[in-house]
Amino acid sequence: MLLETENLAVRYPNGAIGIEDVSIRIETGRIVALVGANGAGKTTTCRALSGFLRTEGAQIVRGKVVFDGVDVTGREPHRLVKAGIAAVPERNKVFPNLSVREHFLSAGMHRSGAEREEAVEFGLHLFPTIRGRMKHSAGTLSGGEQQMVAIIRALVSRPRLLIVDEMMLGLHASLQRPLFEALETIARDGTACLVIDESATRTVTTAQYCYLLEGGRITAHGNSADFVNTDLFGISDIGA
Repeated sequence: MLLETENLAVRYPNGAIGIEDVSIRIETGRIVALVGANGAGKTTTCRALSGFLRTEGAQIVRGKVVFDGVDVTGREPHRLVKAGIAAVPERNKVFPNLSVREHFLSAGMHRSGAEREEAVEFGLHLFPTIRGRMKHSAGTLSGGEQQMVAIIRALVSRPRLLIVDEMMLGLHASLQRPLFEALETIARDGTACLVIDESATRTVTTAQYCYLLEGGRITAHGNSADFVNTDLFGISDIGA
């Protein structure tokens, strides 16, 4: 088991509950979906796993996060990146004034130059249109291109687990296919992927295993096939 959380609970400084009881398991090379409605606690879970809770003064108050057999609960983001966890956030995915090339050059500094170059090439193979945008300021790119840049930048650190929060938020439906096909290639290359999304249709059918988050708690989980053509997610086109 690559990553495992046990009864994870998060509180914010004002006493608000971020998540109450989240237990998930992710195996190497697998795509796992974490889905739920807006406000269910998906982004809080992402931040708990990637170390960014401290930016909002939140903290894990119960449970633990174990990565590759090591308790990494509450570790800072840079330490988690070195351990092998990279995350693409829900918003503010890029630095608007930096060029695309600068995004890649500033990532994965704990890796060798050759490893980073190889990772960038792998990412550009996934998203060929980005190759022609290397000198552009990231803020001038479309939302879909920014998502692609953010994913490539995350890959530069050569993670063993890639977390993508709200994969399709604000993006046109036409981008579903290239983005999710890229995740499938990343997983085949050996990197586990946790996809966090409110729109469950493509997410569930791409993942091998799914978790449903409601009110800060995992209320259902199982193989992707168990959720196809069900009403667990409150939508009727899950098998589309």
